[in-house]
Formats: sequence, structure tokens, C-alpha cells
Amino acid sequence: SEPVLIEGSQGTGKERIARTLHYNGSSTGPFVQLRCNALSADSLDLELFGYTKGAFPGANVDRPGLFHRAQDGTLFLDEIGELPLEIQRRMLAFLETGSIQRRGTSRRSDRLDLRLIASTSVSLEAAVREETFVRELFERLSTIVLVAPPLAGRPEDIEPIVRHGIECFG
Repeated sequence: SEPVLIEGSQGTGKERIARTLHYNGSSTGPFVQLRCNALSADSLDLELFGYTKGAFPGANVDRPGLFHRAQDGTLFLDEIGELPLEIQRRMLAFLETGSIQRRGTSRRSDRLDLRLIASTSVSLEAAVREETFVRELFERLSTIVLVAPPLAGRPEDIEPIVRHGIECFG
């Protein structure tokens, strides 16, 4: 299925939207998420794409990445604008081919079926202009864009939200 990009300020419910898309969709696999600015570039690569035994000192077993764990489900990448360019290129390759390579293998590709949902609180269009985001990845991600407006722009929603909170926690 097509990737989805969710745009909005921090705290606007982008993760909630991603979960709603996953749980109301037709996928049978898990919802897997990663905050893209939580790890170093090298750790991100290993976490997302996995590695094979012997890929580096200490790699004693094959380890699947988050792409593998999201098989038949959804991989939600929060704050995708924070990804290093090399990982953005690998992600673009996945969107184009449906396959990824774990670190430590040069020939074997793993074909995966999953939905990619990404979120951002920064303008990816501006990041493309500044050359900190890969244009082709932005184009692939922006086929379906959802905007999560801040609550400050939706004053009519404040009363129902407060009422619901009182019912749940009051």
C-alpha cells in the first residue's frame, strides 16, 4: 500500500493518527514505531534494516530490523525529517523495490510487505530545498499527506476534549 505522510506540530496526535490508520486498515501484522531522532545514524541503520551474523565484531547472530518486524503490518517513523541522508536513500530504495538488505550481506535482499507511515513536525519541502532531505523520498512519501492541525487552531474541539477527559478521569 502507499506510504502516508502525517504533518503537524509536536503534540498534535500524529502517532494517534498512524495507529488509527493501522488498526482500521486491512493489515494483519504489528504496528512498529521508531522515533527517528532517538538514535545515532549507525544505530538507526542497524535498528531499521537489521544485520547478519558476522557483519561487525559482536554480531553473533542474524538480527532482523524494524522493517522485518513490521512484516504484513505498519512501520511508523516519527520525525522522518531527522533521518540521515544515507538512511533516507535506503528507505527510498525500499519504497521503489519492496526489498531491503541487512548489514553484512551484499547479495541477499529480503522482500517485505508492509505499510510505511511517516510523520514530521518540520517542512520537508524546505528540507529538500536545503538538501537535508532526499527529493525523491519526499515525492514518494507525499502521495498521501494528512495534516494534524494544532488544538489552538481548533477551539471548537476544546470543550468536547475536556468533557471526555472528565468522564474518563474525573
